[in-house]
Amino acid sequence: MEIITDVSRKVLDDESATHLLNTFGISTSNNAKQTVDSAVKFFTVNGFVRPAIDYTKAWPDSSKVYLFAFNQGNPFPGQFHGCATHTVDALYQFQNVRHLLPTQEDKDIGDDFALALVDFAYGNENIPPFGKDQKLKVWGPDGKPGRVMTLKDDPLGLNKEMGVVAELGVMKVWGVMGGYLTAP
Repeated sequence: MEIITDVSRKVLDDESATHLLNTFGISTSNNAKQTVDSAVKFFTVNGFVRPAIDYTKAWPDSSKVYLFAFNQGNPFPGQFHGCATHTVDALYQFQNVRHLLPTQEDKDIGDDFALALVDFAYGNENIPPFGKDQKLKVWGPDGKPGRVMTLKDDPLGLNKEMGVVAELGVMKVWGVMGGYLTAP
């Protein structure tokens, strides 16, 4: 985390860097698990969630923009057990390891998620338009099948972090992310 701390202080003023780092729980005194968790949260917000939401604003007709979030944690033991990371959604969606899912609840979420995506691809609007109401369909983290929520409901538990990114400026925070990714 020392690199991201240093880059933050180069890209942002001290007060903004401290605010960003504290919001995401990034500290050089973190243990290994805290470091991974903080980094995953930082890159999830800035690499996936914030860009997806911002992308919806570029669409001329918001009634034709759809957004969903798969926030169910990884059910398998290991470093990312319990974390909703990129590609966990594919594990549930494609059903190729369904027989390895540890609980019936996991299998039910996988079934619901896969069926919803196929149904949506077929042309049915089982995922609501994101639109001005900022609706999205959310799976997990509590083991519940997909349900419609709004961003105001904080379905990902990341509204505080996304607010700080918006406050500091998305491009500046991306500068921090880019500086980290290109650091030696």
